[in-house]
Amino acid sequence: MEPTDWEQVSETRAGPGRLPTIVDGGSMLAAWVVGTANVRRVPVDDTGRTLPVRRHDRTGVVAAEVVAFTAADRQIVEESIEDFVQAAGAPVRPRGWSWWICRPVGLEDDRQFWSPLDRRVDRRIASPVPHPAECVSAMHSALAPFCSGHRTNGLRAGGSRTAV
Repeated sequence: MEPTDWEQVSETRAGPGRLPTIVDGGSMLAAWVVGTANVRRVPVDDTGRTLPVRRHDRTGVVAAEVVAFTAADRQIVEESIEDFVQAAGAPVRPRGWSWWICRPVGLEDDRQFWSPLDRRVDRRIASPVPHPAECVSAMHSALAPFCSGHRTNGLRAGGSRTAV
């Protein structure tokens, strides 16, 4: 698989044929590994986004609330992702976008992709707390079934895709 060239990724709208990347370094590493033709980008829109927060006072009482997702929150997320992908040896993707992987044909929901992928990556890494660089070869191996024509999927090694 040829890795994703972030600057060449097509802009699109979110849709049923795409899997949103989870906002973390591991899913961005997956988006990098699957290749440019299998990734799309959508402008980030944090309008109305919220976060659940639990606060503990000195007596141990927990107060739960929902707060707005701020520009400072976005900055923390972006820096965390960039730190992970750089440590893995992958190029940092441009900010201001949410990244989507084209859904392999035959998968009905995101969990049918992300959960098996997580398990495959975990099985290929010996360390309980791996360095991000250890994740690259594991990610390549774990994504191979989705990208080599096995099962009923649309992602392809080499960048072509049967369905979007």
